[in-house]
Amino acid sequence: MRQPPFAAPLLALLLALASFALPAKASVYISSDNLDLRNSLNLLVNAGHISIPLQQYPMPWRSILMDLNTIDSSNLNNAEQLALLHVRHYLRNAQSGPQTWVQAQVNTDPPRLSRFGRSVHEQGKISVARHIKGERFAARLQLNQRWQPLEDDNEQTLDGSYLAYNLGDFSVSLDALPLWWGPAQHSSLLMSNNARPLNKLRLDYSSNWPAAGFNPLHLSAFIGYNETKLQDISVSREMLGLRAALQVNGGIDAGLSVVHQASADEQGNHIPDNTMLSLDLRKGWQWQQQQFALYAELGFDGQLEDGENPAFTVGGEWHFNAVLWGEQPTRHTLAAEYTDTESTNFYQRSARLGEQPFYQHYRQNIGSGFAPDSRTLSLSYRMFQADGSGWTVQLGRSTRLSGDDQSQALLQRTQPLWGGLLEVGFDYQDSSADELGARLNWQWRF
Repeated sequence: MRQPPFAAPLLALLLALASFALPAKASVYISSDNLDLRNSLNLLVNAGHISIPLQQYPMPWRSILMDLNTIDSSNLNNAEQLALLHVRHYLRNAQSGPQTWVQAQVNTDPPRLSRFGRSVHEQGKISVARHIKGERFAARLQLNQRWQPLEDDNEQTLDGSYLAYNLGDFSVSLDALPLWWGPAQHSSLLMSNNARPLNKLRLDYSSNWPAAGFNPLHLSAFIGYNETKLQDISVSREMLGLRAALQVNGGIDAGLSVVHQASADEQGNHIPDNTMLSLDLRKGWQWQQQQFALYAELGFDGQLEDGENPAFTVGGEWHFNAVLWGEQPTRHTLAAEYTDTESTNFYQRSARLGEQPFYQHYRQNIGSGFAPDSRTLSLSYRMFQADGSGWTVQLGRSTRLSGDDQSQALLQRTQPLWGGLLEVGFDYQDSSADELGARLNWQWRF
């Protein structure tokens, strides 16, 4: 398989050099692996305290510093105070907190349910990461040892690593970070964490001080490669991506995402180039101690034929605070989403290479984690407490174009343990045979 120019050995060398050259500090990015932090940020957006759109991750912390510094906590209600306390905790860690991170993860056989902040790409993994930050440079070196990866290869990876340079409102990074583009929690049509992250060169623009008369704008663009197997044919394709997001009048967050895959010729098979595009909107508001949001994403694929409809997701969130036991501040989040990717040619296919979608990276869809050619209704509940503990419940029901139905369920507990954070989860999926899976994940920072 053709190796991209941003190959793992080059990234490892640059990160290793940076680790000797820079003083140790922590991360500069709000990552796409923390649902509770995202909910806290969304709550502050709903209340009007943050004006920059936060529907794409990773996001530079500096893009929201001005808004965070102007919030007067004495004027906040209980829900807003918990959200601000939570966000500032992670900001302190990002500025001067623990620099080293260790993770151990074990999973059973499929099923595997992915969503924002939760993805599974192997049956077992041990990861060690180190953050480094200088005046303008920042880096994270993450080494992963994997067991039984889904792609049957790549037992050692640098997924989660980056080397970034900041110049005012711009930052450039060479990274292997997962992207999430769009407002939904359960699924994203173009870029999600369902597949392993691409190796890519990425440019971000985000202004703390927008020009007079203009709302804050965030731009993100990347060039990288996605690799997968179609039947027994290994395919490597150049991939370009662009996202623009801003908050328009009325407090509506709007986003435009574009992804282009180059053509490829592998073993006598020609795979044409393809362009996908999505538009998304999100509107949040609050009423007394409660927060609400409605959102939608509409996706187009250049391979759609006459009579085939675009894909779409519509959904809503409800956040409220209520103490169930003890005295800890507790937030409850309910989310409901409906995703339709039923059109056969959404995610691009070729009759010569079977029904497998081309829009994959190491055999997993880069976009929605739900079954292709399906309509899915999903509901979730998340309870979050100030010490980091909580519960997650998610239910989903998919109807495929073939007429087959599929149900999914997730139950997960998050609990502080031994100075780290433990996640214990069980998921269920009724496909060809009813299957129950389990996942154990523990993270420790020092």
